[in-house]
Amino acid sequence: MKTSFHPLFLKIAPRQLYVVLLVLIATAGIASCKKDKSIHRGSFLNVKFSEDVYPINMQTINGNYDPMTRTATLQADGYHNEHFNLYLPNVTDTGIYKNPSIHNIALSETTDYYDFYPDSLVSGQIIISAIDSQSITGTFEVALSGSFNGAQTRVVVGGFEINVPY
Repeated sequence: MKTSFHPLFLKIAPRQLYVVLLVLIATAGIASCKKDKSIHRGSFLNVKFSEDVYPINMQTINGNYDPMTRTATLQADGYHNEHFNLYLPNVTDTGIYKNPSIHNIALSETTDYYDFYPDSLVSGQIIISAIDSQSITGTFEVALSGSFNGAQTRVVVGGFEINVPY
């Protein structure tokens, strides 16, 4: 009884066969790796001055929520020299954040024709709508007063979500 081989097999040199087997083994090893299916959401910010139609388009948004110290921070910079800052220490529950000040929330902008640098929070509130071990979300509506280039008060409205970084 004569054994016959497939004609393609006869044309493969031993070295080529070794390379093909090595590639198949490596591919099988990579395919069997455990994949992390978790998705980390970045922080989110939607903010505008009340007289504006559209929210400010932010270039960078950096948020951090530490559930151990219950502190949330969010800094964002816009494409047109806007800067937003949110600092919420001791967030213990949902509801209205107690006694907010200019140290907790501020939005400034510098353009070729207009500058606004707030130095006090006149009125308003920050509302924490959800909080857990991974994130904190909320909304705000505050009146900020600035004395740079003449005294003026502007209302800032928006919402945020800040997540625990990886």
